[in-house]
Formats: sequence, structure tokens, C-alpha cells
Amino acid sequence: MKTRLLAKYVGLLISGLFVLLGSTSVFADAGDTISNLATISYQVGSVNQPVIESSPTGNTTSGVGNGTSTDFLEDREINFSVAEAGVIGYAVGAAGQSDVALQFTLTNNSNATLDFLLAAIDTDLDTHNGGAADNIDANNVVVFVEDGTTPGYQLAEDTAVFVDELTEGASVTVYVVGDIPAGATNGQTAGYALAAQVAAGGAVATEGAAITNDDNGNISPAGTYSNGGTVVVAGTANDIADAVGTMETVFNDPAGAAAEDESTAGAQDIAQNGQASDADAFQANAAALTITKTSAVISDPVNGVTNPKAIPGAVIEYTLTIANAAGAGDADLVAITDNLNTQISTDGSIAWVTDSMVITSPDAGAAQALTDAADADEGEFNDTAGNREISADCGTLSAGESCILIFQVTVQ
Repeated sequence: MKTRLLAKYVGLLISGLFVLLGSTSVFADAGDTISNLATISYQVGSVNQPVIESSPTGNTTSGVGNGTSTDFLEDREINFSVAEAGVIGYAVGAAGQSDVALQFTLTNNSNATLDFLLAAIDTDLDTHNGGAADNIDANNVVVFVEDGTTPGYQLAEDTAVFVDELTEGASVTVYVVGDIPAGATNGQTAGYALAAQVAAGGAVATEGAAITNDDNGNISPAGTYSNGGTVVVAGTANDIADAVGTMETVFNDPAGAAAEDESTAGAQDIAQNGQASDADAFQANAAALTITKTSAVISDPVNGVTNPKAIPGAVIEYTLTIANAAGAGDADLVAITDNLNTQISTDGSIAWVTDSMVITSPDAGAAQALTDAADADEGEFNDTAGNREISADCGTLSAGESCILIFQVTVQ
């Protein structure tokens, strides 16, 4: 009889062990204490007995409040990404243009608020051309963080050089800003990666110290950040077991998906190194102008218009063609100047054929006759003090457009 009764009591005790209270927060942050308390209830001889609460060392004292919660600190998992953003493709700027911006998005997927140090790395790759080598470098390359006032890079607004207190799940826009070289030709590219290094959060408006190792033996490489203002040395491996009262750190950042993320010194976006990067490229959108000048004999005093020769009294027609190549950038305020002093003999053996100048351009429209006066039309002759010069304005020539100027002179 006593044996059967004891077994009944034990069975009730075991079943009660599986009543477990939940943690204090389902969405706890790194460093938060997670507390749990189990409670058993049971009967003896069909009579309810006082509950017994759990403790880490074992509790036998019945009654609510006599147990002790089992606690541990939530460890810090560092997981974040950098991705090209905005218009996916080249950031296009005219040759010589300043403050052209590549745009990226940095997202904090960690369970802690963190800072991020930032650097621009020359990748030497044309990231939108199958990984081919680029052919220029941008000038004065710097990194700034969007401040949220006006979308898009603003020189006077976006001045922060590190990401400050980025909360869990939040994203921020970061710009790599540079100047297109003045001598760049149309279509030349300059590839750059944005590299982000994780840093400690907790102090608003203060750049946190770089977190260069986790507790699983992973380290971050050395780097220079904040536009040259912060130098970070490589981490030292630290591989330790979990301790319930200590917040350990685990790098869980993924590897970069693109070839340039793995092949550029200073931007090796490998898994679990506390860094992330992605690359983009500047592209020069320069005009590509070609000017062609031809001449043809129109008439002469002996042959008229039939097989004329360039003899004294002959009329010569010059044709100047200015063409902007397909795919090139706009050429604005295009002006033609033709100084004929360098094209005639020392005795000055040509003279204008007045009112013979005709211009055809996208701005002027169909062929338009121009006078030799300094008036409101697009061209003029200058024949003063022996200086024979012709000039005309073509306006703007976009890609594939051309401007044609025709004028005549008489051989003397």
C-alpha cells in the first residue's frame, strides 16, 4: 500500500516540473537579463499542496516567493549589411564636376544599438561591367551619412562621418562622395566600395570604439575610417565559452555577394569579420566633340560653276561640322571660331562673300542665314584691321547631335 502511494506522489511531482513561466521579455536586447521561474503544483491524497518554485541550486521550500529565478544575459549577435542603393548603376557626373555621390544603405540586423565606422575603398573595378578594371580614380573621395533633412546628398547637411546609435532593424543612407577628374573622357569609370566596421554604441554623438573581435575567435582586419580620422588595428582572437552572467559577442555578418567585395584590399567582405561592404562606380559623362572642316570650289571666273578651279576670283565654300558622339554628355554653349588669318597667304588673298554664312543646329533649327553684323543672330564676321575671323554659336549639342556652319570666301 505505501509503495503504491509513494509512486503516485512521485508521478505528480514530475508532471509538475513541466510548468514553466516565460521570460521577462520576448524581444530582449543584448546585455538584458533573461529570467525564468518554474513552478510545480501537486496533490497528496487528493489534497492540493503548496506550490514549489524552482531555483538554480534546487528548492524544497514550498510557497510562492521561496524560489529563485534562473537568469542569464542575452549575448550580442552582430549582423549587418551594406548594399548599393538609389539608382542602381553608375553615379554619372560631368568631367570636372564636384561632389558626385554614390549611395548605399547600411542596415543593422543585430540585437543591439551600434555605431559603425565608414571608409571608401578604391576597388579598381568597374562594378557594372562584369568586374572589368576601371580606368580613372575620383578626386577628394570622402564618406558622409544622410542626416534626414533633405533626401539625397546635401553638402551643407550631410556632414557626419560615422553612423551614430543605429538601433536594431534600422537602416541609414551613406554616401561616398567624389569629384570627377577634369580630364576624364566620356564613359570612363572609377569604382569604390563603402566599407563599414562595427563599433560600440551607447554614447550619442560620440564615435564608439571599434569592435574588432568576437568571442568565437573571429577578428576584424585593420582599417582607416572617418575620412582618415580613425585608425583601427586588427583584432585579437578571443575564443571563450559562454558564461551566464557575461554578455559575449558573436560576429554573424554575412559575406559580400559581389566579386569586388572579396577581391579588394581593405574591403574583404568575408563572413563573420565585423565588417560589411558593397561597391559602386562613378562614371564620367563628358561631351565627345569632333570638328571637321572641308572646302569646295563653288565657281570661278573662267569656268563658272562647271568644274571650277580655285583661281583668283573663285568662290570657295567652307563647311564646319561639330558633332557630339552617341552616348556622350551634353556640350553646352558650343561656339565656333575660325581665324582665317592662319589659312591665307601673306598677301591676304581671300575676301568674304557677304551674307553667305548659314548655320544648322538643334537650337537654331533648320538652316538659318546669318549676317556679318554684330547683331542678335548666332554668328558674325570680323574683318577689321586685317583680322579675318568668323564666329557662330551652336548652343547645346546632346549625344548624337551636330551643328553645321557654312560660309564662303573669294580668292583674290
